[in-house]
Amino acid sequence: MKNKNIYSAVAIIIIICLGILFFNKIKSNDVSHTFKTGKVIQEKQKIKIGIMLPMSGDFAGIGEGIRNAALMAIDDYKQIHPNAKIDTVIDDDKFDVKTGVGIYNKMMSLDHIDTLFMVSTPILDAIHEQMTADGLPIISIGLQNYGIAVDNIFQTSGEPKALIADMARFMTEKKYKKVAVIYNSKVTADVGFYNIFKENYSGIHVDYALDSEADAKNIALKVKSESPDAILIMNMPTAGARVTKELKILTTNTKSLSDKPNSNIDFYYDAQLSTGLTEYKKILGDMKIIDGAYTVYLKSGSDEAVRDFNSKYKAKYGSDPLPFTDYGYDSMATLLASYDSNKANWIKNIQKTNSRGPSGEMRFDANGVRIQALEMLRVRGGEIVKE
Repeated sequence: MKNKNIYSAVAIIIIICLGILFFNKIKSNDVSHTFKTGKVIQEKQKIKIGIMLPMSGDFAGIGEGIRNAALMAIDDYKQIHPNAKIDTVIDDDKFDVKTGVGIYNKMMSLDHIDTLFMVSTPILDAIHEQMTADGLPIISIGLQNYGIAVDNIFQTSGEPKALIADMARFMTEKKYKKVAVIYNSKVTADVGFYNIFKENYSGIHVDYALDSEADAKNIALKVKSESPDAILIMNMPTAGARVTKELKILTTNTKSLSDKPNSNIDFYYDAQLSTGLTEYKKILGDMKIIDGAYTVYLKSGSDEAVRDFNSKYKAKYGSDPLPFTDYGYDSMATLLASYDSNKANWIKNIQKTNSRGPSGEMRFDANGVRIQALEMLRVRGGEIVKE
């Protein structure tokens, strides 16, 4: 996965799997998120895992949840492999390129990690050529925008282009008279999403670049003047939430934001509504003001797998998992299940993954990008739920 540039969205969008896994080429029948194999590996294993996540700033909640779930997967692995000695080096990359590059170099030169687990797209895009040259098995939940190829980097979130294309086709079928599209023209990935939307939407749309949170009110006024019957928001969570709030003030017939909004306008969001749910809740105050909104998401695991994972996570950490926390578990589980002391074999084993866990099915295409089914979700009662 090669080239440069930076993507600043959660990618955070962005994502992962386990359930029926292969541990050191031995099949597992896990559906309850504990590692079960017919044979416990006897030889001593020493694995040093670098964990680089955003644990402060806008994405702190997601980063901490992913870290917790990853550590939970390590604990489960060690129960089945008591001879494995697993050390972790955990650092906060702040979703910042300069910080992340420094952490990566430290992990390589001083900590001598065997593998890297990460999520921050800007860092991955900035130094993916260096990462490829270093040749460690790398699993990233975040998106990779540049240099996607057959190499050592695996993306455990699904291909975002499919999400946007699917939503565009869904909106086309609704036969809206006019759709307002709000996106960030300074973020490479958002521009890419916007172009995919244009390619797959056959109706009339008017487009607005929201490149700064400070412009949210101005953009909302411009959108309102066009009288659209649908609005699509593809922005980082803070900007997306702020323009949503301004739009709801303008498109609500009553003074109270919590009252029923104008039902003639449908709201749509890309996956950043789910990944940035904490920011949306903080800024909107009451998510019920966007009840009925649509968002696309990657299909999760079975109800049983999700329920079991959520219960186990809450029992361990005292809180419900946030969006993408399940990806943290499945991604780390995939990494460990594929372990081989030979780095090249470890990478080949990851590529062969075919498993299922709380985040859904885990398989990779030829370039190491997860293949995952999609589904359309709605906001109901202030929560994101399946239709």
